[in-house]
Amino acid sequence: MLIYSEFFFQNKKIGYFAGQLGYGYRSFEAFIDAVAQLNANKIDMDTCDAKLPTIGTTLQETAVLEAGRISLDNQCAMVELVYENDTSLIPIELKLLK
Repeated sequence: MLIYSEFFFQNKKIGYFAGQLGYGYRSFEAFIDAVAQLNANKIDMDTCDAKLPTIGTTLQETAVLEAGRISLDNQCAMVELVYENDTSLIPIELKLLK
């Protein structure tokens, strides 16, 4: 059973939600704001990539983390990150080396 502290999300003086500065709230708010601006054609994905951790800016880190997971699941075998060419920054395959 999970028990949440009502005091974490509630302003003790007035009894309203007060979690705006809590973990994750700001990033979620930034995401919602960006989606609204994208839908209104006020910004484009390049702007989002420059300001937010989008899939376009986190693929490399995600590939490294996934390679680590694959390695651990396979008795610490080496995993090669395969790229389309020498200048590409986005991995296209994770190859388990045995």
